[in-house]
Amino acid sequence: MPEDEKKQEEFIGPDGTPISKGQWKKYQTQLKNEAAKKEKADARAAAAPQGEAKAVKEKEEEEELDPSKYRENRIRQLENMKDPYPHKWPVNRSIPSLIKEYKDIENGTHVEGVEVVIAGRVLAKKGQGKLIFYDLHADGVKIQLMCPADMHKVGDFTETHKLIKYGDIMGARGMPGKSKNGELSIFPSEVKLLSACLHMLPRAHYGLTDQATRYRQRYLDMICNPTVRTTFEIRAKIISFTRRYFDERGFLEVETPMMNQVCGGAAAKPFLTHHNDLNVDMYMRIAPELSLKKLVVGGSTVCTRSAASSATKALILHTTRSSHQWSSTWHMLTTRI
Repeated sequence: MPEDEKKQEEFIGPDGTPISKGQWKKYQTQLKNEAAKKEKADARAAAAPQGEAKAVKEKEEEEELDPSKYRENRIRQLENMKDPYPHKWPVNRSIPSLIKEYKDIENGTHVEGVEVVIAGRVLAKKGQGKLIFYDLHADGVKIQLMCPADMHKVGDFTETHKLIKYGDIMGARGMPGKSKNGELSIFPSEVKLLSACLHMLPRAHYGLTDQATRYRQRYLDMICNPTVRTTFEIRAKIISFTRRYFDERGFLEVETPMMNQVCGGAAAKPFLTHHNDLNVDMYMRIAPELSLKKLVVGGSTVCTRSAASSATKALILHTTRSSHQWSSTWHMLTTRI
């Protein structure tokens, strides 16, 4: 065999010396394995930041669902914000007026050239990515905010909407319109967190059902149970009608003392308190009949008094007429407030 062909068949090892064909194949296999390991290591290193970000996001979501950490997380979020409580948000329309004016527009249309600025409490947040929906509640009604990323003009879309949580008060600036499904919506070019809710509210699906909590935290009851607002509206209308009824008939509305040194007017057990400035013990008003009778003696022929009774916890209206020398108590509304 010629000398040149012999040299071509020689296999060189890593140290530059000739090796056998079998050793050379093993060496090539080793090189391939090392290259594969390096490629996998590089891939893991590249994926590590994404995995860490995902883990951090999962941890944040877990903490957000944990009531014990919710307040702490929201406070930390507000501390990192440049303007957590904006000084002004110039609302120019109420949600009821928007619903009344634009409820009959066609599905899938926008009212171009009209800019509305509204505010309310977020009681639902849906969607992700480039399209987010809110249910904004104010004045006893709600309206949908439909927030596509391509209409957003002020600030970063993702970061701005990330700050807004369930229960927050937010503002929106945009144009009214209707979705393809026929729901009246606002399509905002700007949204802003106006006041963060630092406590986790009960979700709408479960609601607030504990009777003690509802009476002790009526503001929470009004947020979670919209029908409660109706009770307050009816109560206000009853008081207004009763006051107007007596005003039209010449009754004079007067004020009577909330605390007295002598209790009277009912058989209920009195509430005792102490007046620090006068250094005397006093009784909270149970019923104002005695004061009204003093007015009769003083010459007030017709008078009326709307008062809260400490004994009955009900709104009661007292009227007196000197001509008949009678006193009557009208229990107008016995709902606890």
